[in-house]
Amino acid sequence: MTSKAFKSRWESYLADINRPGITIAAVFMASIYPFFFILDYYTQPHTILGRLLAIRLFILVYGLIGLIGPHTSGFRKWWKWYVRGIPVLSSAGIAYMMALNQGFDSPYFMGILLVILGYSILLVMPTLDNIVINTVIMLDFILSNAAYIPQTPLTHILVPAFFIFFALVMVSVGEVHNYRQAYKLFKQRYALEQVQADLERTNQQLQEMDKAKTHFFSNITHEFKTPLSLILLPLDIMANDKAVADKYGYQLDVIRKNGLKLLKLVNSILDLIKLDQTRLKLHCRVFDLGKLIGDIVNDIRDMARIKSIQLESRISPGDYRVTGDPDMLERMLVNLLSNALKFTPAHGRIDVLLSRKGDEVQITVSDTGIGIPADKVNRIFDRFYQVDGDLTRRHGGTGIGLSLVKEIVTLHQGHINVHSKVGEGTSFHIVFPVGGQVETTQQSEQDRDELLPDVYKDREYRYIEIRDAIERRVVQRAALNSGPRVLIVDDNPDIIRLVALILGKDFVVISATHPRKGLELAKKFHPDLVITDLMMPDMSGFEFVEQLRKMPGMDMIPVVMLTAKSEVATKVEGHEHGVDYFLEKPFSVDELLAIINNLLHKTEHQVDALMDNSLESLATIAGGLAHEINNPLNYIKTAVEQIREDLAGDGEQDVQRSIRLAELALSGVKRITTVVDVLKSYALAGISTKPVAYNLFDAVRATVALVKPAIGKQCDVQLRLSGQAVIRCRPEEIKLLLSNLIQNAIEAVEPGGRVWIYGTVEDKYVRLEVGDDGPAIPAEVQKNLFQPFFSTKGPGKGMGLGLTVVRRVSARLGAHIEVRSPIEEDKGTAFVLRIPK
Repeated sequence: MTSKAFKSRWESYLADINRPGITIAAVFMASIYPFFFILDYYTQPHTILGRLLAIRLFILVYGLIGLIGPHTSGFRKWWKWYVRGIPVLSSAGIAYMMALNQGFDSPYFMGILLVILGYSILLVMPTLDNIVINTVIMLDFILSNAAYIPQTPLTHILVPAFFIFFALVMVSVGEVHNYRQAYKLFKQRYALEQVQADLERTNQQLQEMDKAKTHFFSNITHEFKTPLSLILLPLDIMANDKAVADKYGYQLDVIRKNGLKLLKLVNSILDLIKLDQTRLKLHCRVFDLGKLIGDIVNDIRDMARIKSIQLESRISPGDYRVTGDPDMLERMLVNLLSNALKFTPAHGRIDVLLSRKGDEVQITVSDTGIGIPADKVNRIFDRFYQVDGDLTRRHGGTGIGLSLVKEIVTLHQGHINVHSKVGEGTSFHIVFPVGGQVETTQQSEQDRDELLPDVYKDREYRYIEIRDAIERRVVQRAALNSGPRVLIVDDNPDIIRLVALILGKDFVVISATHPRKGLELAKKFHPDLVITDLMMPDMSGFEFVEQLRKMPGMDMIPVVMLTAKSEVATKVEGHEHGVDYFLEKPFSVDELLAIINNLLHKTEHQVDALMDNSLESLATIAGGLAHEINNPLNYIKTAVEQIREDLAGDGEQDVQRSIRLAELALSGVKRITTVVDVLKSYALAGISTKPVAYNLFDAVRATVALVKPAIGKQCDVQLRLSGQAVIRCRPEEIKLLLSNLIQNAIEAVEPGGRVWIYGTVEDKYVRLEVGDDGPAIPAEVQKNLFQPFFSTKGPGKGMGLGLTVVRRVSARLGAHIEVRSPIEEDKGTAFVLRIPK
């Protein structure tokens, strides 16, 4: 609303709040002024009574106008002028009466005080108006009696002037405060009206949108039913063909079950729409409610046993012939039982109780499940409301079932309430009259489906929610074939079975319907790739991947996430948590296989190519070095041995010193020979492509003998290796891992520094620690140590791939690698490996 409109509304509001004050002031002026004339008659000279009467009559008439005016249509236009006239004319009349009587000595000045008091209490005027009116009142008092100033003592003038002036000051302050309070109150009311108007407009828009939504869902759900019918009918025909059923029985069962689930969901949405449009009627008849409940419980009992849940019904003696819609009541009970099965863990209990009291029947469905939090109990009947979070659904569902239950109970003129305690269970209590009013019969949407005449009577359709609740927690483990291991984590068993069916020929498939179980399986089997859903029980797919990445050896495993959410923000968040690829539902078989094959081989090819090239280069260099070093070593060795033999028989002091020098030289030759032997072993052994049994500690000793002389730094390398550390690995990869770690440690220390390599054999793994007392690694650098091409060395001193290779080899071994730095104060770093035996 514009400022002009606001001002107009304020003026109208000001007129309205002054209307009662004007009326009261007019009543006083019209009723009290005649009595004042009686006072004049007994107290004033008769010579001035005529003029006093004229003043009284004028004020009386002015007051009568105030009694009539507020009720006229033009009041809002002239009310301010009338209000201004009340104090001005009243005070002017009293001042004139003072001038007629005794001037400043007249006791009538107290009448001016009454006028000031009265208008300040009854009327609310703008600040400027108050200042002008109060100024006029003071001038009236002074000017009307100005002729008496020379004749009146100053003290007689000051006393009434003092009281009138300060009365006007106090009234002005009060009037300003009242005006501001009125203006503040109006602004609040005005803002509230604006909010209310916005809410009304929004409500109107929402109603229009709701109508459009209802119309859309009504149309779209009707459109779903025809293609669903055309899917389910051929499936039944194919299922009856033995050759087809034998070959594709499982696939047909998955398609049919999910088609029925979709069909039931469509029908539930249609029923809710018809409830909104008051078009859903009960197809009522008289039937035996006790038999209906007993039959349903008997049908479902075996299904509940699959989950190790005891399901029983208890029907009190009595006549349970009721008037109602048996199909609707069956849907109500099935929804309640499916909820109970979802929320009740294995070895729990569900009871269905039926009793009659007078003309009412009561149904109670109670379970020993997990219960519902107190702050959510009041919302469970709201449409589309789910107790579970958006990404961490414990039990799935659409939030339609319980809202439809309540509507069915209401249509039967009954009521439903729920009692629940977390950790103990939940009970639903339904009460409705035995002989409910029979509504006009209307065939349900299901009855009008000409293509599916028998589906709605099919047991599988009737209990599809029950089967889903049971199977959500019961998953068959896939057979372990040869090939890469793929872990599937999804709370939908059909998705697991479908993906396992696709991958079963070429991969080892491991599955879990719960993310925590998935983490346990990942730790146990160390998969090559993980496929996970986004929305799962207890923790979302993002949380699952984040936990997976923290596990030893899992940081480089490719992760594919299945999701129906295609928003960019969702994908960005997923990549931040470590998801490699998003696959939107529904997905194709070819796309899934292509993604898996690409992810399995991409990283492996890159890093393995780097390692293989390094190993091949090492083998070539080792062979060349061995050849070039051996020739001069042979000459040195022969010469030194000859010198020792020639001098061995001489006992002189110089000769003995020569012998000691010769022996020292010979020990150096032997050490170099050891290095050459290691180089030759690298060159001659070639590169193994298959894991073999290999002694890790022997490899450590050989690597130290090779790396330390090559670096040429004087430092103390301490070896403390206990036990026989035999592991299965590719020897060349282990040598490459060790050479990177040991070389880094030696290069990190100052000359004369200390490098330690400690190894122990424990119950399930070999622990190897490679440490140094060089400068500590800052925390911000530690985060990037294993990233490709990250290096803190200067240009030309390395490509930054050494520790990347260490991490990749560790992942292949299923090993956990930990960096500890600093070890004491600001010094020391240690890489600790735990390698499975």
